[in-house]
Order: sequence, then structure tokens, then C-alpha cells
Amino acid sequence: MKRYVLALMAMILSMNASSQIREIGLGVILGSQAGIGVKMWTSETTAIDASLSYDFGYLDNLYLNASFLIHNWSVDVNEDIIKIYLGPGAGLGFTSDISISVRAPGGAGYFFHSIPLEALAELVPTLQLTGPGGVRFRIGGYMGARWYF
Repeated sequence: MKRYVLALMAMILSMNASSQIREIGLGVILGSQAGIGVKMWTSETTAIDASLSYDFGYLDNLYLNASFLIHNWSVDVNEDIIKIYLGPGAGLGFTSDISISVRAPGGAGYFFHSIPLEALAELVPTLQLTGPGGVRFRIGGYMGARWYF
């Protein structure tokens, strides 16, 4: 009897593990900045997101951004899932001076059931605190995709 219970528990745990999102995703982002991004899940609803990107606009900065994302809402689409997220973040920009920014990304990730891929769309209100151009506010927008390992 113990073997049957252990076998049943192992089956349930393996089914549950296969339906979870994999831990680390690597991909590209395109929009007000273009670059590479990585997302590491810390729980089922939280993740750390980081990117190295280039802003082809106002100051032609190289940026290093990091955010803590909270995925509190989700929508099932057939076997796929859309996770909606918000979170605080920070950024560093590199030109003649270093700029420091506070960010508040919000967006949605579409996770495909059949392949380990996330398609994403995101808006990021950003307040630059220091750097070229002084204090300024802007809203960036991105689209991208991440492949999960």
C-alpha cells in the first residue's frame, strides 16, 4: 500500500512540475530600447527581470535595468496562459555621465504550453534622477520574447 501511495504522489508531483513555468528565460526586447533580457522566477508569482539594452533615441545610452516583477493576475487561453505583472525597478544609463533611474514596469507575458517561450509586451514609466538632461520622466514601451531553459 505504501508503494502505491508513493507512486501516486510521485505522479502528481511530476504532473504539477511539468505545468510550471521554467525558471530562467533569455531573449530579446525591442522598443524604446533594444537589447537582451533575462528573467529568473523566484516563486510562482514573482520574478527578477534584467536587461542590457541600447536607447537609439534622445541620448543614445547603453542601459542596465533590473526589476522585481509580481505576477498577481493570469488568464487561461486554451492551454496557454497570460500572466499580467507589475513591479519596481531601477536602471543605470552610460554615456558621458552615469544616469540613475527608478522604473515601474507593467505588462503581460503570453506563455505557450507547447514550447518554452514567452511573448511579452510592457510599458515602463521611468523617472531619471541623475545624469545627462537632469531629472526627466518618460514612458518606454517594449515587445519581446524569451526562451526558457
